[in-house]
Amino acid sequence: MCAGAVDTPKLLQLSGIGPKELLARHGIPLVHALPAVGRNLQDHLCASYYYCANMPTLNGDFGSLLGKLKLGLQYLLTRKGPLAMSVV
Repeated sequence: MCAGAVDTPKLLQLSGIGPKELLARHGIPLVHALPAVGRNLQDHLCASYYYCANMPTLNGDFGSLLGKLKLGLQYLLTRKGPLAMSVV
């Protein structure tokens, strides 16, 4: 079972697998005592940053309707350009 770092222990505990004191405190019948379930969870800190490029980027081309139209026509007529990349 996999429901992410937070929801997997939660589902296990709701199913009766986890620290018996915690489950008993919440009235959940114990199926298997595993004291480590839900312990030592840590959130991953993230820092977002923005920067300005000093050269043209695809964001500039795709940022306007005219740019999208230009790139779309380029792909339709030549099968080349950013829309021909495998990630698209």
